[in-house]
Amino acid sequence: QEDRLQRLALLMFWLFRSTLLLQLCWEILLARASSFTAAFQSRYSKANKYNDSLRLRPGGSSRIRHASSEIISDPTTVLSTDQWNTIDDLVRQRARARWEGDFETADKLRLEILDTVPETTLSVSITDLSRNDGGGSTWKLLRSIPTNHPSKQQEPTVLQLAHQALGLAILSSEKGIPVDQEKLNNLVEKVQDRLKLPSVTATELSGRKAADAAFWLAMAGGINSSDEGSILYTLANIVSSELERFGSRPSCRSKDILQILERFAAAGLERHEPLETAAYQALQYKPDYNHLNSNLLDFHSDRCLMLLWKFSTRQRKQRAFLAMARNHWLKNQNEEEPQQEEEERKQTEGSTTASSFDNWSKVFKDPMKPLVIDLGCGMGVSLLGLAKQDDNKQESPLLVNDWNDYNFAGVDLSGLAIAYANSIASTWNLKHKLHFCRDNAEDFIKRRLVYYPGPIALCLVQFPTPYRLSKAHDDDSGNIQLPSSATDKNFMVSQRLLQSIHGVLDQKKGKLIIQSNCEDVAVWIRNLALSCHFHSGEEDFELPSYEEEKEYASVKQSLTKRTVDWIAIEGNDLERATGRKWCSGPILPRRGRTETEVACLKNGTPVHRCVLAVKS
Repeated sequence: QEDRLQRLALLMFWLFRSTLLLQLCWEILLARASSFTAAFQSRYSKANKYNDSLRLRPGGSSRIRHASSEIISDPTTVLSTDQWNTIDDLVRQRARARWEGDFETADKLRLEILDTVPETTLSVSITDLSRNDGGGSTWKLLRSIPTNHPSKQQEPTVLQLAHQALGLAILSSEKGIPVDQEKLNNLVEKVQDRLKLPSVTATELSGRKAADAAFWLAMAGGINSSDEGSILYTLANIVSSELERFGSRPSCRSKDILQILERFAAAGLERHEPLETAAYQALQYKPDYNHLNSNLLDFHSDRCLMLLWKFSTRQRKQRAFLAMARNHWLKNQNEEEPQQEEEERKQTEGSTTASSFDNWSKVFKDPMKPLVIDLGCGMGVSLLGLAKQDDNKQESPLLVNDWNDYNFAGVDLSGLAIAYANSIASTWNLKHKLHFCRDNAEDFIKRRLVYYPGPIALCLVQFPTPYRLSKAHDDDSGNIQLPSSATDKNFMVSQRLLQSIHGVLDQKKGKLIIQSNCEDVAVWIRNLALSCHFHSGEEDFELPSYEEEKEYASVKQSLTKRTVDWIAIEGNDLERATGRKWCSGPILPRRGRTETEVACLKNGTPVHRCVLAVKS
């Protein structure tokens, strides 16, 4: 009987203990469930807000607001199979880009999704899942339900206006006509008006958007000042506040902060204490960033010039982005009569060869100063840097006087590049000694440069678009978008051009600088110049030496595929770009570097340089 009681007591003890354990587990489960429910509700609320910001509606500013929307349960009833697959594929690409941190590509894909929706009554709602939930994105197709009383038309945002301005400049450049300044100024005025609204900062320009707007407006030629109160300064103020808000968060990477800075630097902003302070403080929290430049807004920094290089060379992503900007502008305009467009082309066709340079006193403050010209200047990076040398004087062995004692003129056929270069020149207050114009190089010399009253001291021919390298005399090989050969009329550097350059350069001290990342092109141009009465001139001047030569020497360089093919075609007896007549390091000071030169340095691509003098 005693043993039985002991066993019963032991059983009761274990039952009681098990009950306590079960109760404890139940309370833990309830607590976890409550926490999960709260987290889910929070995420759901944030997702709804985020979906509202991501809702894509075709038509831009011409859309009428709707009171509500209904989900289309079966999108295939209003979308074709191809349209459905296209939207789904774009959403997947966008999710992948966001996962990899490439938000620039994600933004471009968002615009592509917008262009894919066929009807103005339809919209796409995207839900982005967090990394904790596995990442990825889902989408729904919505149909807007109009109200009985249509409200005001929705005004375009600052970012949309900047995108339209860039599209206008791109379209004008493709047509070969000057930008319609009245339309561009109208878009810039709308941006100014929206920036005066207090709600803009909180809703339209969160994150990096203000930096993108500044860069796009500069690319379009719509920014001409960085003074307090200007568009550029106001956008920088907005980003400063944004960095103070989210810059110290782990989700804000050093890469994101540097992208903001490089866009403002590329827009021409040189100093902005609130932005630089906010960026510097935010970067202190980033363990992956251990190098702070003295000037965070350096136009001639590698990061900024690499950004410009991607646009100037029309890399694949940038090319797609520019095409979307052009389409964005076209969608917001009324279709023009073909006849009216043709008349506009005829009226402006001669503007590139007009006599605006005949009276150089209207262009430069002192037209008697020696002139430096850049043929095929692109976005004007090199001349912008040389003209800005006045705050950091550095004499060059190539020139008698300091860079500050010269005028500068650049010419290029790209209207978009020239608009950008003139925008930066205006922002930096350099228009009194620096000017860019859209023109053919030969026409620029024959119709304008011959009237310059002062001496022409230096001509730059830097990284001209190369001709096609034909293999084994096969004219159909190589990149068909390039000029077919060195003698093709579409290749900029011809014998006539070099003869014209020789004719206008100072016959005693004039110099010609040739730079190319294609060795065969550099050798061809140099030999052609020698046949046009130029000479190497080693006895007349000493080639420059800069600190940057150490940086170039430390980079491992390898022959490009084009050079390897060229050697294979011509054999080992061909003339190479080596020896004393060629420069291994930079000829111009750091601020005179082009964006292509920096890209070559970063990619380990050799640059072939030489300096030639006039043989009188």
